[in-house]
Amino acid sequence: MVDEVEEVPSQPIRTDRRREFTRIQRDLRKRRLAFALIGVFMLVIVGILLAGYVVIFVRPPQQLVVRVNDVRYSRGDMVKLLRVRQKSLETTGQRLDLSTDIFQALQLLVENEIIAQSAPALGITTTDSEIDFSIRAQLDPESAAAGTSDAQRDRDYRELYGSFLNLSRISEDEHRQIVRRALLRERMRQFIGDSVPSVAEQAHVYRFAVVPNDEIDIILTKYKDAIKGSTDPALLSVAFDLISSEFSRESREAVRRGETLAGCRRVLFPIMTI
Repeated sequence: MVDEVEEVPSQPIRTDRRREFTRIQRDLRKRRLAFALIGVFMLVIVGILLAGYVVIFVRPPQQLVVRVNDVRYSRGDMVKLLRVRQKSLETTGQRLDLSTDIFQALQLLVENEIIAQSAPALGITTTDSEIDFSIRAQLDPESAAAGTSDAQRDRDYRELYGSFLNLSRISEDEHRQIVRRALLRERMRQFIGDSVPSVAEQAHVYRFAVVPNDEIDIILTKYKDAIKGSTDPALLSVAFDLISSEFSRESREAVRRGETLAGCRRVLFPIMTI
């Protein structure tokens, strides 16, 4: 008897392959979707960190603190000025006073900018060589005083200046601008000192007391009639003596001691101008 070989149909095998292929495609789509979600999540985290960095570290130094005409100064400019002042004080063994220097830095920014804008109209200027000398006198006073400029000393000074700029975290151009304004400030002070007269006009004033019921208009009228528009100090003094002897409510001794009668008003008279 011959065993009959049962023929296995091929349709189920093709069906299983199709299902396997469909499952693989579905798994790939799920992985892609998962990777996309992870990528979006990472981008959101990076965006949050970047926004926080900008808000905390980038924007505050750029915030406007003061404006002088069209020139704007930010918090970063004020911090740079404070750092330069701090390092300059350290070279002389001093320390920055945070309780006062922060407020003075803002006032200094405003004043120096006003001076820088108005100095050219007054003929007040400064040169690059003067700025160089001022910087060198601060960092290397012995070299500036001696006036020497040998190559080795120049290299030492440039190294010292570079270290100063690095510690202050400021560029050379920015530092030179600060020094320039400091020189203009000092020259403006000298200019004003030379322009203001040492002797100013002074007025000597006498006064006497009256009560509210006194007729002050009559008193002033009599005084003007007595002096007749004169500016002679002797005549003004005599006219005052006459008026005060007639109308004053307090004695000359009380006036000399600075005592005041209760309920009295004081009438002032210009006696002389010198």
